[in-house]
Amino acid sequence: MECKSVYKKVQALGFLDWHRPNPEIPLQVRRVPCPAFLPISDIALAFEAPRGAWQWIKSTDHFKDINTGHIILSEDNKNLMIAARDARENAYCPYSKFKVGAALRTIDGEIITGCNVENCSYGLAICAERTALVKAVSQNKRHFVAAAVCAEMGDTFVGPCGACRQFFVEFCENMPIFLCRPDLTYKETNSDALLPDMSYYDVLGIRRDSTDQEIRRAFKKLALMLHPDKNKNDPEAQDKFLKMKQAYEVLKDTDLRRKYDLYGEEGLDKRPSNNNYHSWSYYEKSFGLYDDDEEVVVLTSADFFQSVTSSDDYWFVNFYSPGCSHCHTIAPIWREFAVRMDGVIRVGAVNCQEYWDICTNNGIRSYPSLIFYPSGQQYSGDRTVEDLEDFILSALPRLVIQVNSKEQFSEDEDETMYLLFFCQDRDDEDCPSDRTKYKMAILL
Repeated sequence: MECKSVYKKVQALGFLDWHRPNPEIPLQVRRVPCPAFLPISDIALAFEAPRGAWQWIKSTDHFKDINTGHIILSEDNKNLMIAARDARENAYCPYSKFKVGAALRTIDGEIITGCNVENCSYGLAICAERTALVKAVSQNKRHFVAAAVCAEMGDTFVGPCGACRQFFVEFCENMPIFLCRPDLTYKETNSDALLPDMSYYDVLGIRRDSTDQEIRRAFKKLALMLHPDKNKNDPEAQDKFLKMKQAYEVLKDTDLRRKYDLYGEEGLDKRPSNNNYHSWSYYEKSFGLYDDDEEVVVLTSADFFQSVTSSDDYWFVNFYSPGCSHCHTIAPIWREFAVRMDGVIRVGAVNCQEYWDICTNNGIRSYPSLIFYPSGQQYSGDRTVEDLEDFILSALPRLVIQVNSKEQFSEDEDETMYLLFFCQDRDDEDCPSDRTKYKMAILL
């Protein structure tokens, strides 16, 4: 049976609701005795799956009060939620401190549980729901009638992440799922309803391992295409744009992205809710000012400390704001400077509107601010490529020496290797300039 078969709901007196899959699949309906975990008044329907295994089309263990019409939770599902709550206590989550437990009830009434198991490499963590499902399948249990997920996050009922939802659809089509808290208050849904139309990665059209720069590039491309200013005849243009903007705001933030990867949208207790957005011209001219420049490293909150301040590498960083006219004026100069200094030092840029925490921590009060690391020296000269080069070369170690006699080499006891330029004089046109010599010395 395919994951996304089209079903037709059928109501039959004396039978449970059932959904017929693709008509091409052989269907054989039987009246069979209800298992012990279903109300005795119900009759279950089953069909013969392509592999020949009997599988329940749908079963439910809710009682309905015929006088009030209220649904009453049976003891079986209450016990299922208790099992999920108990499994939650076994969670290994030293990094998020967020415990989750899950429980599955198989078609023969057995309950199989799982908890979340984290890893310092967060992409290797496994959720409680997948732990339970993998555990069940490894025991040759592949047919389930209900599941429960237990977690505690304020008033929110925490649901499965995108990966777990796909797992549920693989093995538990249209199965009731109870999202509960430790006090056993719960919200009921089902595996089909939980399957999201598109993940945030799908919205931006990127892979899950995309870099911050790839995320910004994808967002800018879509922003220029889908912006309401350019789609005035589409009544849903603003909603589409805000959904895409929300996906970007979550994925660009390291902490929010980690929570989303682990727990889906329900795990975003800090979910951005800003419905404001910039004009189309802003995204065309100002957003991601250096994202398309290979030589300029776009630095973010996730990598600035490790790459710059705690590194021994030489960096020259441009702290800018997209709304600053001087920042746009210096942009082509900064790009050319980065090309010329490629391999000599690392040239970076920080968008202080996006990553204000970096700029605040580095004492940035005006834009653009050009700072040389690791010394932290701020540049205050003319903003030309030549002046920027002279500033950097004067700040780097002096590794070029004038050789006047061979005795200078015999005195060198550490057997250092030299690259020699033989020039008639300083005005020799075939001899590299001092600037070129300094660059080559740093490269070597």
